[in-house]
Amino acid sequence: MILNTALLNNQKLVVLNDFGCRFLGQDPSEVANIVKEILKERPIYQKKMKIVFAIEPYANDNSVIAFNEKLGGFVPK
Repeated sequence: MILNTALLNNQKLVVLNDFGCRFLGQDPSEVANIVKEILKERPIYQKKMKIVFAIEPYANDNSVIAFNEKLGGFVPK
């Protein structure tokens, strides 16, 4: 819904977080895979706006690593 709302409002840049990976205990690798699938299914998101993930690294937290591995430089084909 976040990306749909941004698209409908002609946003050029969307800054997202890790969707609860640190504070809610979500698996960062699983969340990053879900995000990647959404971006593959709807390539218009990346065509119309820049999507940035602002994830602060914390001790014993692999969110940054997981998101970078799954989405770093991601461009759908």
